[in-house]
Amino acid sequence: MEHHYYVNSGKFLLCFLHVLQLLWGTSGLDSAKIESDRLALLDFKSRIAQDPLQIMSSWNDSTSFCNWIGVECSPVDGRVAILNLESQKLVGSIPPSLGNLTCLTGFNLRHNNFRGQIPEEIGRIQGLQDLNLSHNYFGGEIPMNLTHCTGLKALDVRYNELVGRIPDCLSSLLQLEFLRLGGNYLTGIIPAWIGNFSSLKALSLTFDQKDDRYMAEPISVGLKGSIGYIPPEYMGDPSMFFEEENDEEISPNHKEEKEIISDNDPQGGIQSGEIEEHLVSVMRIGLACSTTSPRERMPMKDILKNLYAIRDSFLRSSNRNRRRLR
Repeated sequence: MEHHYYVNSGKFLLCFLHVLQLLWGTSGLDSAKIESDRLALLDFKSRIAQDPLQIMSSWNDSTSFCNWIGVECSPVDGRVAILNLESQKLVGSIPPSLGNLTCLTGFNLRHNNFRGQIPEEIGRIQGLQDLNLSHNYFGGEIPMNLTHCTGLKALDVRYNELVGRIPDCLSSLLQLEFLRLGGNYLTGIIPAWIGNFSSLKALSLTFDQKDDRYMAEPISVGLKGSIGYIPPEYMGDPSMFFEEENDEEISPNHKEEKEIISDNDPQGGIQSGEIEEHLVSVMRIGLACSTTSPRERMPMKDILKNLYAIRDSFLRSSNRNRRRLR
């Protein structure tokens, strides 16, 4: 009996020591991650060139980084969860080490004077949900590694100096509710896959017609159930919605439109009933484009075909009535 007592006691002691080892190892691992967060924040601080409001003065070792201005930590593990430095008049850049803040869910630098490129390492923050870098001076292209932030719900990089195209890899960010890219120097067509973002609530893009490049004018529209909303995948032909500046390149139909608009008769000789008929036709197309599910919307080729038909009908009616008036 005594022998079994010592054997059981020995097993219990070994088990107890093993649990202590596991707890110690976990604690050490958490401590290492917390230290990594601290070093990433200090590296971020070192990239601040101007700080007129002395925000960074609180970022020192006299207190936990969870008490630093703009830093919010998770109450569960003490890791950095939110970094919010909006409108603090900061001048600087984002270091690649920011990607070490792997528990970050919100990152907001809106309305500051940050420059340089947005580091690809942001893609390492796979739990990131809200990224707002708008109203700064970031250059370069939109980071392709953002595709790893699959839980991203808000991406706002408006009013910077970003160039290039919208990366197709962003099509995997199916949780996006807010996509704002306007006010940059982006080029190329609007990707059709934006229409697959069924959760999207607001969209902001920028049109640029220089050198045959175009995007959308700075806009912000609700995508669900908005009458007259034209999904991005339907915007394949900019001439349908914008007037060229060079008269030599304007098509005959567009020249006729200009003549109609510049005529002394503001309606171009068209009767009010005919105008209403054309407007109703456009609204019907708008309704066909505003269903919640992209699959239920009218196909792009049908949209363009119908819009062209309405335009041509409008021009014919205008010319016919103008001749009648003469």
